[in-house]
This record gives sequence, structure tokens and C-alpha cells, in this order.
Amino acid sequence: MPAKDPSPSEPNSKAKPPISQKLWIMLICGVLVVLIGNGVRLTFGILLKPIAFDLEISRETFGLVIAMQALLYGCLLYTSDAADE
Repeated sequence: MPAKDPSPSEPNSKAKPPISQKLWIMLICGVLVVLIGNGVRLTFGILLKPIAFDLEISRETFGLVIAMQALLYGCLLYTSDAADE
């Protein structure tokens, strides 16, 4: 006698979610990780005035420092990849 496949209507059946649902969950988690990672880096724009006021520097100076940090960060990504090879 062949084994009976459990149908979704039976209470003890363990139905796996479809692959498309798993892909959506992975995609949403990936998007959240990217948003959190970039959000931390990009909050300096919101905090520019309070930080510049607290450090007693001009907004232009603080903006220049953040721009240099972003350029340096971008350049170091490529140099670190080249150093790994």
C-alpha cells in the first residue's frame, strides 16, 4: 500500500512554505541590513547642525570632514580588495 501524502487540511501535516516566500523573506532581510548600514552612515546630514554647534566649528568645515571621510572610505574599499588578491 503506498504511503499517503499529508494534505494541508490535515492538522498534523507540516507544509513547507513555498520557495517564493523564502526568497521574499531573504530579500526583505537583505534590504533591512542595507538600510540600517547606510542609515548609520547617512545620519550625519541630520545631525550636522547640532554636532557643528557642539564642536564650535562651521557647518562647511564639518561637511568637508564628512565628505573626506566618505571619499576615504570609498577609496579604501578598492585598495583593501586589491590587497587581498
